[in-house]
Amino acid sequence: MPAPIVFFDIAAPDLATQAAFYRGIFGWDAGVDGRMTAPVVSPLPGALRVEPPTMGPVTERVLYVGVPDINGKLAEITAHGGAVVFPRTVVPGVVILAMFKDPAGNRMGLVELDAAGKPVVPPKAPCRTAQAARPSEAATAGCLTLPARMLRPSAKPGSSASARSTPHAASADT
Repeated sequence: MPAPIVFFDIAAPDLATQAAFYRGIFGWDAGVDGRMTAPVVSPLPGALRVEPPTMGPVTERVLYVGVPDINGKLAEITAHGGAVVFPRTVVPGVVILAMFKDPAGNRMGLVELDAAGKPVVPPKAPCRTAQAARPSEAATAGCLTLPARMLRPSAKPGSSASARSTPHAASADT
């Protein structure tokens, strides 16, 4: 039997601020000692992610929380002191997602859920070109040039990380 994930924690310098943030955003109630429970899907899907060697070592763990309205949740997150890492993004054939940082700077993800509580998998669209001169052309062609901040939080615009294109993905804000 594979080993189960049995616990998670989210580190921060101030428990009260973190507790208020997660209670306000996701309805997770933490006790005075920080202990809490959160609903999970079972089995819990996950991935081992490989970053290109040019990105340098990237070590992070990202929890993705399912929500029915990513744009609405991102607005709540910013109102509660969090920040958007990248906005609602449609990846055809895969998922609709976004990333944010909590008030302590922890990167977390959002996945859009349908009315049945399952992740939305948008129809797969062919990518007519793997390379486009501008991100707007890539999106029009059914491709997404991923923002550097999505690939690595410390990547700077114009670096090799920000110039990457990923075929078979498209962006949408609606």
